[in-house]
Amino acid sequence: STEFERILSASGPYASHVQRPSDGRTPKRIAFLQCVGSRDVQCGNAYCSSVCCMYAIKEAVIAKEHVRGIEPTIFFMDMRAFGKDYEEFYNRVAKSGVHFYHGKVTSVEAHRENGRETGKLVVRWSEAFYNQPDHVVVDMVILSTGFEPQSDAARVASLFGISRSKDGFFQEKHPKLAPVETATGGIYIAGACQSPKDIPDTVAQAGGAAAAALSLIDQGVIALDPTVAQVNST
Repeated sequence: STEFERILSASGPYASHVQRPSDGRTPKRIAFLQCVGSRDVQCGNAYCSSVCCMYAIKEAVIAKEHVRGIEPTIFFMDMRAFGKDYEEFYNRVAKSGVHFYHGKVTSVEAHRENGRETGKLVVRWSEAFYNQPDHVVVDMVILSTGFEPQSDAARVASLFGISRSKDGFFQEKHPKLAPVETATGGIYIAGACQSPKDIPDTVAQAGGAAAAALSLIDQGVIALDPTVAQVNST
């Protein structure tokens, strides 16, 4: 998905000309596979990555603007359009020619005709809704990959005395009463280091963290815990 975002970008490697990196051909049918690395107990990420549904829809819309006649298809287990006006955006896009098929993708295979590969791909899935197909042939597949904590999250958490959730993200002091504070006073968190989230939520949380840090600075004098650790050599 990140690579496809660069392909769509005017400052990207192809100057917004949509083409397959493998052979330079312009795809006529593309497929977005949702929940890749998310909501999957086998890979260890049982959580939803929050933003994948909406950025896949956005990229599908941009692809339609750049390539005349392109047919984007999005395969989803659940469409999670949870933000302000997100549901309206999803419904509008669904009427614009972007196909939405329910199901869990089971395989992506090379397409063959008369025993020879055609350069296309066959996407198969299960749990399709009534009257929906169970496979399609496409020119290009985009993986909507989920969010994971940074590889050095454990080292950073140890350095600053921050707790981590079972998924590896930094743990806030309280999900409602102290969403940007941590167990260590003066250490605040914001954005995707705390959990997967989109840009508006990240900006709002960053503003809260900045305000909390500013209120600490404005105190001038800070009272510290008088407890001092000592080693008992006996």
